[in-house]
Amino acid sequence: MAGPGTSLALLVAALPLYHEQLRTLSIVPDPQVRAKIFASLMGLGLSGSFLADYSVAITLARALVYFAVAFLIYRTLSR
Repeated sequence: MAGPGTSLALLVAALPLYHEQLRTLSIVPDPQVRAKIFASLMGLGLSGSFLADYSVAITLARALVYFAVAFLIYRTLSR
């Protein structure tokens, strides 16, 4: 069974790829839709990089909270 170290390592290893996919919106298969999303972001004064940075930060914060809760549960139950 994979331990928390493995899960954390996989998360850290996947973050750069996730960031790049969000920055370029390569997760959106239709180029026309992708262009509309970029235009909407630009209309708001935002960029693809901002979207990627923000999404990765939220994902990382959420994962760290989950790891902290899991650690607290583990520590409480192991006593």
